Amino acid sequence: MVSPDELDGLFARVADGDRAAFGPVFGALYPRVLAVCARITGNGADAEDAAQATMVKLFEQSHRYEPGRSVLGWAIALAVWEARTVSRANQRRSARSSSDFALESLEDRGRAADDLLADHEMEQLLEVAIADLSATQQAAVQATLRGYIPADAAGAATLRKQRQRALVQLREWFTRRLRPSDPRSP
Repeated sequence: MVSPDELDGLFARVADGDRAAFGPVFGALYPRVLAVCARITGNGADAEDAAQATMVKLFEQSHRYEPGRSVLGWAIALAVWEARTVSRANQRRSARSSSDFALESLEDRGRAADDLLADHEMEQLLEVAIADLSATQQAAVQATLRGYIPADAAGAATLRKQRQRALVQLREWFTRRLRPSDPRSP
C-alpha cells in the first residue's frame, strides 16, 4: 500500500506529465474512491460509475494539483460529490418512473394533464437532444446545470465556449426535428 506522502509525490509527477506515475496512482486511489462511493450509493454499479467519474475528473484536473496538498483528500471529496450526484440522479429517475404521470393526481395540482404531458414530452426530447451532443458538450451542459463554476479564468472561458457550442447544436437539433416540413419541398 502506498503511503499518503508517496501518493502525493506520485500525483505531483502525474501533474507534471509523467505517464509512468499514472498506473501506481490509479492503483492506489481507485479502491479507496470506490469504497467511498459504495458507502454513499449503496449500489455496486452506481458506485463504479461514480468512482470512474471521480477518477476521470481527478486526472483531467491534475494540472491544478498543488504539491503539498493531500491528493487523497481531493479524491475523496470528488468521490463524495460524484456519488451524491449519481444517487440524486437515480432518485429523480425512480421518482419519475414510479409516478408514471398519474393524470388524475397531476390535474389536482392545478395544471391540465395535457400541459403536464407536453412538458414531459419536451423533457424527453431534451434528453435525446443532449445525448446527441459530443461528450465535451454534454459535460458542459451538465456542469452548467449543476452550477459548476471553474476557479480559473481559462477554465471559465473554456466552459463558456463549450456551453455556447452545445446550445448552438441543441438549437439546430430542435429546429430540424420540430419545424413542420414544407409541403412544397421535394
